[in-house]
Amino acid sequence: MKGILGKLLDIDLTSGKTSEIGIADETARKYLGGRGLGARLLFDLLPAKTDPLSADIGFAMECFEKGLLTPDSSTGWN
Repeated sequence: MKGILGKLLDIDLTSGKTSEIGIADETARKYLGGRGLGARLLFDLLPAKTDPLSADIGFAMECFEKGLLTPDSSTGWN
């Protein structure tokens, strides 16, 4: 895919490094929607049995609910 579709930006706030994470078309179709895809990525990236309150996991921010291809929130259905 060209452009930003099928890509996520991984930002390490400690080191300041950024990397691009590719999202396979199959994964995007299977977990259609921001919440489903975000949950799957966190499941894949975090170690098993991670304490949700542990400082070791750092900061994970999901910005999948709205994107460039979704309508504006002005519809009132937030």
